[in-house]
Amino acid sequence: MAQKTGRIIIKLDGTTLQSKQGARLQVGGIQREADISDQGQSFYMERVTPAQVVATLIHTAQTDLEALRDFAGGTVLFECDTGRRYTVPNAFVTELGELQNGEVEITIAGDPAVQS
Repeated sequence: MAQKTGRIIIKLDGTTLQSKQGARLQVGGIQREADISDQGQSFYMERVTPAQVVATLIHTAQTDLEALRDFAGGTVLFECDTGRRYTVPNAFVTELGELQNGEVEITIAGDPAVQS
């Protein structure tokens, strides 16, 4: 029976984040935008979009919010329990939400993800 991705491990430069269920990955890469002429012919334009990782972290005594906020130029590993792994190079934190009820949401972007 085929396994569906359920659990995720997220690492910033090798350090595992204590993320809750529901972490998301947008792999980025080439995106195509459709257009059409008055004569009915379709065209598209390509652009490169960044990868994006969004997760809710559990805040503990070991969680360094300042280090997370300042994270830039590192590598993010998004590892699925199915064995699929995605590496986001040149990653940086774009948003660190507010600490509330022992949790904080983080958004990380970087170069398009590479499957390994």
